Amino acid sequence: MRVYILIIAVFVIAVDAVSVRAEKTPSKENDVTLVMPGAGEMKFQLLPAGRFIMGSPESEKDSDKDEKPVHEVVISRPFYLGVFEVTCAQWKLAMGSLPKEAGDDSAAAVSGVLWEDCQTFIRKLSEQGYGTFRLPTEAEWEYACRAGSTSRFYWGDDPDYSKADAHVWHKGNANNRTHPVGLKNPNAWGLYDMSGNAWEWCSDWYGPYPAGKQVDPAGPKTGKSHVLRGNGRRWGPRYCRSANRFYRAKGHTTGLRLVLVRDPDSKTKPGK
Repeated sequence: MRVYILIIAVFVIAVDAVSVRAEKTPSKENDVTLVMPGAGEMKFQLLPAGRFIMGSPESEKDSDKDEKPVHEVVISRPFYLGVFEVTCAQWKLAMGSLPKEAGDDSAAAVSGVLWEDCQTFIRKLSEQGYGTFRLPTEAEWEYACRAGSTSRFYWGDDPDYSKADAHVWHKGNANNRTHPVGLKNPNAWGLYDMSGNAWEWCSDWYGPYPAGKQVDPAGPKTGKSHVLRGNGRRWGPRYCRSANRFYRAKGHTTGLRLVLVRDPDSKTKPGK
């Protein structure tokens, strides 16, 4: 299979991770776009290394116990994160069929997938020559979702949820279906549907946060379920908070967003 790759530009980010702040905005010039015949494009944004405060304080409205303690996290290396959630068309391209939970809209975010299904999808997508992929860590996910913000949501505190409809698909506006990706307003880093539409699997096992500063945390070594982030179509907007966490052993409006594993300084193009 021939895979067409459009790489606009790539640059090296040389940083002292401790000195970088999360509000540094990625440049669109560093996007990587994988063209998938019959399944559209899979775009990746190169996010800078940086640091942020993970979790929610007691003062935050709707704050949950599992979002404590609030702690500093350093993301020491830049990484490529999917601009959009994986779509039904992209899932079907690799897997050959769709989960029962998914709808029939090829442009919609795929849903109803187990964490183990995601690993199979990643393997098959790699075997087709599109590159090497993985799920984001929970810390990478929240770092990307916040995009430099410290508010409840990446669009602000929004205490009465009056702005939620412009940014996310949730129980109040999704009509119990997953929608095409990219229809709502993106966050400050140009990432779409980081909250709402489909829950997104992370690579970490779900567990309590450690206390103190963490560098590139990868979660507990074992657990009963992996972490879900971002909220889905059957839950209210309060669950779209950037710090909100969830877990579930079985798929339920659950989808994914990929990390493209690639050295930003590499001149080798992903794919064949």
